[in-house]
Amino acid sequence: MRPTNFLVAAVATAVAVSALACQPQAETPPVKAPPEKATLASGSAQGASAQAGAASNGSIPDGPLPEPVAVAPLKPGTRIDPKTLPERTHLVFRSHPKLTSGSVDKVGKSIREALESYTTLVLVESEPDPNLPGRFRRGAYSIGIGKPGDGGDLVITKDSAKQLGVSLGLFERKVLAEREKELATVRSPGASPTMAMFDFTMFFLRDEKRVPIVVRYLSLIDPADGDVETAYWVLDANPDGHRFFGDSLWVLPPNHLMDWEMHVDGDQITFGAPNSEAFSSTRLPQGAPRTVPVEFRNAAAARSFTADSGARLEQQVRNILSEKQK
Repeated sequence: MRPTNFLVAAVATAVAVSALACQPQAETPPVKAPPEKATLASGSAQGASAQAGAASNGSIPDGPLPEPVAVAPLKPGTRIDPKTLPERTHLVFRSHPKLTSGSVDKVGKSIREALESYTTLVLVESEPDPNLPGRFRRGAYSIGIGKPGDGGDLVITKDSAKQLGVSLGLFERKVLAEREKELATVRSPGASPTMAMFDFTMFFLRDEKRVPIVVRYLSLIDPADGDVETAYWVLDANPDGHRFFGDSLWVLPPNHLMDWEMHVDGDQITFGAPNSEAFSSTRLPQGAPRTVPVEFRNAAAARSFTADSGARLEQQVRNILSEKQK
């Protein structure tokens, strides 16, 4: 994401990019919340209940599942350098797509360079809780596309590139436009004042077959000091609903940086242009495994969460991580 797979090729760009990135999900309008800070767009703790489809006090009973919501975009022009992040701004991950296996040499040079010229950025902020002195809560959480350069990655969109002084070639413009569409499909299935979730959908190469999966990230804010810890797990995306894959979740290191490795199917490339089935992810983020019980696997595979079910999932994750740290 990926966490995103993203690709292109002139006229075939739109089709190819879809394959490389998350597959489009049902359109859900972004949650409207007041902006939090200059670096991140909306997604505030005050709006956590809206993100989770529940009342702001988070106390409504379980009911019909809410629709997963779109994740707010990072503000164009923001410079993200993992080594010099603003206080209480936490980089969940930065991923950089790389074509690493299969028929890489069949992909046109200009297309490949364009595909590998952007990064995906996911950030979460923590902030002092005005209602609980000395405690912290979640602030804004956002995603964006970065253009690597001096001083870190510059958050960019096709509409802001010229204003930001970034010159883009033909393929770079096409890739960027498609990546924006792909990133708009990332969804948050739930949130709380001390937790945020992100769902990235993609094709993964498993046992030499392309299978659709959802990589679900859950970021926890420590109320005592505002630090953020992120775990993720993999869901098989089946027509009848998500199913937890394996028996573990994985804990990411802070400010996680990764190459998003992809396989190229040479049979799906014509004259250097890949089609929608040419790319598959081959490697997931590297983290520390934590074996989880069956009851967690069942709960963690839900399509979305109410305030109550999200709070229970959050507590389960906190318990799992706490037990392993003893």
